[in-house]
Amino acid sequence: MRLKPLAVAVSLACSVSVAKADVLYTSSAFASADNPTVNAWCSSCGGTYHVYDLFTLSSNSTVTGTNFAVQSNYGPFDHSIDITIWDSSLTNLLYTETVSSYGRVELGNDVAMIYSSISGINLGAGSYYMGWYDPVNMGIPGYIGDGSGTMFQSDGGGGSFGYVAAFQVIGAVPEPETYAMLLMGLGLVGFVARRRKVSVV
Repeated sequence: MRLKPLAVAVSLACSVSVAKADVLYTSSAFASADNPTVNAWCSSCGGTYHVYDLFTLSSNSTVTGTNFAVQSNYGPFDHSIDITIWDSSLTNLLYTETVSSYGRVELGNDVAMIYSSISGINLGAGSYYMGWYDPVNMGIPGYIGDGSGTMFQSDGGGGSFGYVAAFQVIGAVPEPETYAMLLMGLGLVGFVARRRKVSVV
């Protein structure tokens, strides 16, 4: 039995680099994160309040992280943060992860940027909500929106509307050569399998 051609074909089909990490979405307020226009929205200050904002993906992507602004005097410093992803109606929870390790950089004006990775979720093109929640205490600065999204605190479906968060969605988008190599590898797998079938007969 000749395993070497099959091994090469399977290797080409399966060991393809998925894509490079990239910024999939940037909110309108991200560039001016250190200059909030309204008071911070307080995640967990009322017990069950969460902060969400809408983001849009232009193609199928794997979300692997988020960068988002927090109000420094609320924290977090060494807190765990719950990161969630919901559908565009904010009714179906698609992903949740609690992260306790993340980067934090002070920007000034009592604002810090959190840099966090998550395990990853594959999402199709479309709009989704990302949420940030600290069960101890966390304030998300508010910014005047320009239609790119809305941020609100939700407690049992109620909430306040009209502002955006300063955040980015990080992830990977498959590159064209990825698909080409994947098809080549699958073609080789099929070719080798066909030859083995013919030789057995």
